[in-house]
Amino acid sequence: MLKALRKNTKAIIWTVILVFLLWGGFSVGVQFRKEGRIAGEVFGAAVSFQEFERFQRMARIFSPAGADPASDPVVLRSRAWENLILDREAKRRKVSVTDQEVLAEVRRLLESQKIDPASPDQYKTWLRQAVGEEARGFEEKVREMLRIQKLVVLIRAELKPAEPDEKKLRDAFLENFKRLNVAMVRLEIHEEASELRSKIQNAQDWENEIRARGVGVETTGVVTAAHLRERWNLAADFVRELAALEPGSFSGVFEIAGGFCILQVLESYPADESAWTEELHDKYRAQYLAQAEFEALSGWHMQLMEKARLKDHFPQADL
Repeated sequence: MLKALRKNTKAIIWTVILVFLLWGGFSVGVQFRKEGRIAGEVFGAAVSFQEFERFQRMARIFSPAGADPASDPVVLRSRAWENLILDREAKRRKVSVTDQEVLAEVRRLLESQKIDPASPDQYKTWLRQAVGEEARGFEEKVREMLRIQKLVVLIRAELKPAEPDEKKLRDAFLENFKRLNVAMVRLEIHEEASELRSKIQNAQDWENEIRARGVGVETTGVVTAAHLRERWNLAADFVRELAALEPGSFSGVFEIAGGFCILQVLESYPADESAWTEELHDKYRAQYLAQAEFEALSGWHMQLMEKARLKDHFPQADL
């Protein structure tokens, strides 16, 4: 299960931010297999089946709008363990939630479902029919989620990134707005793309190998590096390396939807510095701060998961 948490770190982080700060839709209950004496261990302490079941149901109830984590048992279980670990950390930090905060959140949730919060009968009927909970159990789950929400707010404040250096912003602009004309070949198998790249040292090699293999070549025309990044969903580091290549140079093999590719830089022109406006500056600043916060929160999250030393006693826990 720890492998599942590691593997899905990026998705988990944004789930932490969005689900705990902007709660979405609701799902209905789940059955739970009670095998063995305890469900698992976190931070060296046993986790009972009763406690794990509470967090598993919480993962079902407070899921993003339109999502149903129960459709994937591994996702459901990893989200439940994650919630439990976050809750333990929140309690360690003495994060508290008052009855008044729980009441206010329940009222907000009811209003979002167009249910009159002043009608106890409507509330209880909705809980039984839509959520599969009694009032006391549901409100305790709301308390736990509010506790985790407060923890996330606290951690985001602690990890708030420093303002970016102006030179970094300008350098990022120059890289992203460098204008390139590239040719691309796409192969379905990584090994074939790697073999092709190993045989290309210059433009003549490129032409000979492309002709011999009968593969098509796609050219982009002159576009910005940022355009290429968005078009093919390229990593920022790769775009930076690509922008640094001289005309006639070749990229390494990279993967995009539909295959493994190699790029040849046909033309390269510096960014148009007149495009560096105040509006673009503010956009780059916001992107920098968001990325810095994401990386810091990702690091904190992974450290916490490692520190928890999760032991999932369910069968096939790491599938």
